[in-house]
Amino acid sequence: MIGIKPVITFYTASVTMATPNNDYSLVLIPPTVSLNFIQPPPPPSNPPTKDDVHRALSYKQLVHSSLSYAPGFRATRDDLEKINDYCIRVRQQYEQTNGPCVITLDDAVLEFRQLFRELDDKVAREFNQIYCRFNQLDGRINHLDDKIDQLEGTIGQVNENINQLYENIREVYDNSD
Repeated sequence: MIGIKPVITFYTASVTMATPNNDYSLVLIPPTVSLNFIQPPPPPSNPPTKDDVHRALSYKQLVHSSLSYAPGFRATRDDLEKINDYCIRVRQQYEQTNGPCVITLDDAVLEFRQLFRELDDKVAREFNQIYCRFNQLDGRINHLDDKIDQLEGTIGQVNENINQLYENIREVYDNSD
């Protein structure tokens, strides 16, 4: 082991589930070593259901990942004990908030989805604010474009008036000779 004090559990029941075609059975044996902050799944029902298989696989993956990631990060025994204490605190906070229960991978996925939805909603709100601001600026730009067009029209009229005035002055000057 990698410096973790394993807690030996006696949950060694295997789960067998037939496929829809009944051509073979899948045997899942949950690990017999667990960390004390990961609760083992309840014993499988008789006959085992798809949820039993899912819980057993989730538990097996949780234990495996908890035991296997530590050496890659050069974790020491103290690091792992801190992680263990942190996970216990998180579990206690979760239970104080939601009542005593087993935190499963499904719970984690649901919590992640909820956080993702909240983040997605926040991004959508900010996008809508930016989009509204963009539309306001676009409206102001269109208004300024209209004013520029009016000014160009006015400048054109002024030019025509100046040209007419010039022609009138030239006519008066030519007729005076």
